[in-house]
Amino acid sequence: MINKVLIGTSFVMILSLSVSCVSGQQHKGEDFSNAKVYKLVKCNADTSLSYALFLPPQYDKSKPCPLLILFDSHGDGLLPVNLFNAEAGKNGFIIAGSNNSKNGLPVEQTTAIYHSMLDE
Repeated sequence: MINKVLIGTSFVMILSLSVSCVSGQQHKGEDFSNAKVYKLVKCNADTSLSYALFLPPQYDKSKPCPLLILFDSHGDGLLPVNLFNAEAGKNGFIIAGSNNSKNGLPVEQTTAIYHSMLDE
């Protein structure tokens, strides 16, 4: 099923797949629940940057978990998160979709957005 989705969504760029563990740091007092989509999570280091987030049902902050960072060509992080959260939930992936990265940005700016998200 995921192959069909990928073929039909050329506007979504999958930027990175890395094994990671969310540090468990609090985001301004927010406690995240598993199996829920968060439309807007602001980066701690730079609150002008934000992303949509999905934590899989089996997520445990004390254990490593694969992370998929997604960039949409229009800067709509919720779109790829909604597209892939069902598969991510089945396979135990965290998904973060940037609300800031979009077509036309300089490579340095896109790279900085990526690193800010990865640091979260």
